[in-house]
Parts: sequence; structure tokens; C-alpha cells
Amino acid sequence: MSDLQSILRCPACHGDVVEARCTRASYDYASGFPIAAGQPVLIDFQHSIFDRSSYAHDTGSVLKRDDGRRGSPMPSEPRRRHRRTSNI
Repeated sequence: MSDLQSILRCPACHGDVVEARCTRASYDYASGFPIAAGQPVLIDFQHSIFDRSSYAHDTGSVLKRDDGRRGSPMPSEPRRRHRRTSNI
């Protein structure tokens, strides 16, 4: 058992997690956790703001991203900060 595997715990019941499944068969995660970017998503979805269905596509993120770089264009020049001068 790897060092990481020995410390993984189910977020719902704190049971052991083996091969992305909770070892306690009576819990929702006995059938397995969702996988994102090849990693198990160890979230107790019943007590979370995240929705399990958001991880159904295995994209590695639940956040909508513009992977085509078609979002807002970058300014051609960085904004320049003007130094305020005091007349005191």
C-alpha cells in the first residue's frame, strides 16, 4: 500500500478508500467516487456546494473554461499607473 493510499479517507464516513471506492459498503461511495483528470474526487456531495454530475465528463475541472483562447482579448499594452503628485 502506498503512503498516499494509507491516508486516503472517505469524506462521508471516514472509511478507507481503495481504488477510488469507499470500503464501507453501506455508504454512497462504495460504488466509487467520480474521477477527474485521472484522480478520484473525494467530496461528500451531500454536504457540498459541488454537484456530483459536474464531474461526469472527466474534464478535470467543474469550472467552465475557454480552452480555445477565444475569451476577451488581452490589451496590447499593459495599463500604466500614473503617479499622483501632491500639491501640499
